Amino acid sequence: MITHESNYLYNSMDIMEILGKIGFDWRMALANFVNFLIIFWLLKRYAFEPVKKVINQRQSEINKGLEDAEKAQTELVMAKENYEKKMSEARAEAGEIITKANEQAENIITKATKQAEEKVAVIVADARESIKHERENMERELQAKTVSIALEVASKILKTKLDEKTEANLIKELTK
Repeated sequence: MITHESNYLYNSMDIMEILGKIGFDWRMALANFVNFLIIFWLLKRYAFEPVKKVINQRQSEINKGLEDAEKAQTELVMAKENYEKKMSEARAEAGEIITKANEQAENIITKATKQAEEKVAVIVADARESIKHERENMERELQAKTVSIALEVASKILKTKLDEKTEANLIKELTK
């Protein structure tokens, strides 16, 4: 074991000499390492933590923005579906309104046609009644004139003139 320890010491001495020849000082390396640890701790505490907080805050803002964008996209899709649904309902309602309007127009036309036909029938019936009365009046007048002419002819034939009262009575009796 002595040889092994001496070998180890010899090897470590050689390494130190080699490192010394290239300008490596272990005390300086130790001081640099301690300085590195102090600076790392200071950076970690005062620089890395705030930067990490800012990065985390930004990351949460980005995630929130992405969630909001996804939510807005979902709402947009839902709004579009709702819009299309309402438009189809409006189209269906408009079709129903047009159908009802057409039916009402047909009903109005049918009623107007019936009323016009009824009025025409009433007018024709009134005209026929009026024509009938006129005809009856004309027939009476014609009969009266015919009787009057017949009486004149008869009186000329008889050469006697009837008085007006007797003539009117005769006309009434003959026209009945």
